[in-house]
Amino acid sequence: MILNSKDIVREQMRSMLPEYKVYVRSIGVKFQIENTTRLVHDSHGDEQETLIFLHDHCRINENDTVIYLHNKGSFHPKPQNNKLRKFLTEGALSKECVNMPDYCNVCASRMSPFPHPHTSGNMWTAKCSYVRMLMNLNNFSEKMDMIYNPHRRPWCNGVGRYTVEHWIYSHPRALPCDGSNSSFVWNYEGVPSVPFKFDLKQAPRFKLQLYEKNVCQTPTIETRIKEYKLLYNEEPGKLWWGWKFYNISYETTQLVVNEIKKD
Repeated sequence: MILNSKDIVREQMRSMLPEYKVYVRSIGVKFQIENTTRLVHDSHGDEQETLIFLHDHCRINENDTVIYLHNKGSFHPKPQNNKLRKFLTEGALSKECVNMPDYCNVCASRMSPFPHPHTSGNMWTAKCSYVRMLMNLNNFSEKMDMIYNPHRRPWCNGVGRYTVEHWIYSHPRALPCDGSNSSFVWNYEGVPSVPFKFDLKQAPRFKLQLYEKNVCQTPTIETRIKEYKLLYNEEPGKLWWGWKFYNISYETTQLVVNEIKKD
């Protein structure tokens, strides 16, 4: 596994621009990675703990832009994992994402609103001015387990091990953008090969029906708004991606919110 991990790291480092400052939180067998700063090495750990380092950085560096990558496929070296990793890495490291316009604060190869807002594989670029608004991941995980049953199809609600994918898009002020024109939406079906032409647009870029699969119940706009209220005690504003996606104007938001409050 260590050889596979090294190969993946080399692959990702080759795509880095020289001006990027690369910080590493390593887990397992320790090996040297040139031109990086190691934050900490742990014999055991998980993705949630790594993202806490990123969150802490953004809390004190509001003007930074951060890229989150990991060596997906090191534990399960399968062709589908390798293909998804390369697709996600190319988007997260793209100049388009790093220099994302004001109407974006999270950028990835693909953002999907279903079955919960996420990027399958969880690699992205984000502005710290947004990331610092997010809940600490330990608290976020606990809150999500309170909102949804963590033992009932966790992949449908972004709980359990899927919490880390849902976290970056969990705030109502998320302004997602993505770059792939392909029909790939989430999971592994139809992941494009690299390189691909990066065409940055606000996400979700497709109509609702294209994201639906016969895996989970389609979440409603009421579900999304209720979750925002329970997590952040905040309702989405005029710029929220959900108004266009669910084909509901912002002007009707008070009607939707009032209906939720009656429940």
